[in-house]
Amino acid sequence: MGIARYEKRLLAYLFDEVLACLFGVGIAILMYHFEVLGESIFLIAVLSCVFAYLVYVFLCTLVSALSGGMTFGFMVAGIKAIHSDGSPFTLRDAFIRAVTKGLLPAVLANAVYMLAVHSQRSIFDRLSDTLVIDKRRR
Repeated sequence: MGIARYEKRLLAYLFDEVLACLFGVGIAILMYHFEVLGESIFLIAVLSCVFAYLVYVFLCTLVSALSGGMTFGFMVAGIKAIHSDGSPFTLRDAFIRAVTKGLLPAVLANAVYMLAVHSQRSIFDRLSDTLVIDKRRR
């Protein structure tokens, strides 16, 4: 098992984000349909984005903690977050990764960092002291 390639990590992230955004779009449609906030499209959009972020954090934390380091996107891509010293992946690790990866500016800064430094560890890996490995590669 080697370190996961950037492309697989990006695929996994996008899969998780799209999943969370579907919840946000659903909430926006419901709020608009039932006129929860009147006709304030801007406020509905902002609240649906906040809801999508909270769903992302909740789903990624829960699934990652229960599966030992894999979100739904990680499962699709065949990658997993682990500790290099072999210690178990904890709820704290899952939460730190989910909270930071859910913020778009952090994701953009991470992309620039990984491409500029040619690092195999992201900012999120360093914050949670983990590595992301490719389970399918030998």
